[in-house]
Amino acid sequence: MPYRPPANRLLFENEHTRVWEMLVPPGESFPMHSHEYPYLSLAMESPAALILVEEDGTERRLELEAGAVVWGNVPDVHAVKNVGATTFRNRLVEFKGV
Repeated sequence: MPYRPPANRLLFENEHTRVWEMLVPPGESFPMHSHEYPYLSLAMESPAALILVEEDGTERRLELEAGAVVWGNVPDVHAVKNVGATTFRNRLVEFKGV
């Protein structure tokens, strides 16, 4: 699968890190994408109810409160479905060279 950006908007990048913003309104999805680097996902608002759809079609449900931090290793390919009542907003911090 070709590399697709892991979030909606790149906020910051230097030689060590990238910081992205992801916004997914209720009932919407962020398409299948791959993570190029290990990352932290930081939930900015709560509650967040998500389903991660893995590359093989399996689904994993996440319930997150504001401030929750999730670690992700590579390779990691998934889509994000917002099944909650509020917009999912997070910051994704990728660590280059890890």
